[in-house]
Amino acid sequence: MRLSIATLLLGFSGITVAQGVYLTNAEITIQSGAEVTIQGDLSSELASEINNEGSIRLRNDLINNGGNILFTNTAAGDVTLFGNDQIITGIDSTVFYNLYFNGNNLDVKNFQLGSSILNELDINNQILQTNNNRVFLLNPSTTSLLFGNGFIASDLLGGYFVRATNSTNSYVFPVGVESLAPNSRAVAITPLSGQDNLFEVRLAPLSSSIDNSGTSASGAVGPFDVSLKVPVLGPLNEKYYHNVHNLSGGASADIDIYWNSTDGNYVTLAQWVDTQFENPVDEMNTANFLGLDQVVSLKNFNNYNDDVFVLAEADTTTVPEEPCPDFYVPNVFSPNNDLNNDDFCVFWGCYTDVYLSIYNKWGEVIFETTDITECWNGDQKGEPLNTGIYVYMIKVVDPDTSEELIFSGNITLSR
Repeated sequence: MRLSIATLLLGFSGITVAQGVYLTNAEITIQSGAEVTIQGDLSSELASEINNEGSIRLRNDLINNGGNILFTNTAAGDVTLFGNDQIITGIDSTVFYNLYFNGNNLDVKNFQLGSSILNELDINNQILQTNNNRVFLLNPSTTSLLFGNGFIASDLLGGYFVRATNSTNSYVFPVGVESLAPNSRAVAITPLSGQDNLFEVRLAPLSSSIDNSGTSASGAVGPFDVSLKVPVLGPLNEKYYHNVHNLSGGASADIDIYWNSTDGNYVTLAQWVDTQFENPVDEMNTANFLGLDQVVSLKNFNNYNDDVFVLAEADTTTVPEEPCPDFYVPNVFSPNNDLNNDDFCVFWGCYTDVYLSIYNKWGEVIFETTDITECWNGDQKGEPLNTGIYVYMIKVVDPDTSEELIFSGNITLSR
């Protein structure tokens, strides 16, 4: 069926088009209660649009080259992709009201450009493949996403599933990889405020050290070398890794990343920060969610400048007594009295002759100590300092050579 410079009103209870539908400068209204089944492609050109108040069932591909979002979405309408592997493509992003998937188990709905769903998405038993695009679910209700054993795959860096949030309830991101059993390695995000936010998640089906497929949401460019890590981290997971990011809103959140004990002997989480993997404060617990038995949790998290996360084993390397091991200086802490990363504490190794000083942006000393057990709590003379970047300077005396060593760097105070 080819519709050209036409206005068509469909009010039938059900109509089936045996071939594809190709719209050219056409306007179609599908009335409430009507159902149109298209056995071929649905293709739009030259400003064609569909006011879908009913239901469209599509077996093959959707191609939107119309210069618009295709569906006017002036009323609630459903689009069901019921074929086997299907492609959503074109030069223009399509906006759906309700989008439902059907087909054989783990068929792929392949989004070759970014798209949005305004109300409800049901993945069912299918795979939603984002490629390097963002697919948005803009209804902030926690029940706006439905899924059975289906999941969201993102094989290219830069491809994310994005959910709107406006509550302190838990929002599930059923990201997965077909080669894993079970397929899902889901993420649950619980915002700590009810403000409007857009959170986005990706599961990469390969090691971060070889993922050179693009740029992450936080601007980090892969690959991310798993050998570049702080001493407390052991070997990192090279089967998969997660991207977790806040696209807008900036709310702190509790972030739960679920995994399975068959994946490896992981005890903590690593986060890529600038040029290496560091160890954010996390909790590891057992779980029972979507067939997964382990969960690592980031509490009151808001460091969205770096969105690459990898499961890590314990560091079992024997630390030699001589020479003195390097000290470790964290680069961020959050003195908000939640008993979680409240103080800036330096791990001094075997150094005992030490001096630590903290400076504000004007170069004024706001904290100093020579006590290896003393940490900075983010105050200056008992007054809490604002969120920001401060400078530390460290002097240590090597116990073997008596040489004085001086180091400096930045520390982020985040309230």
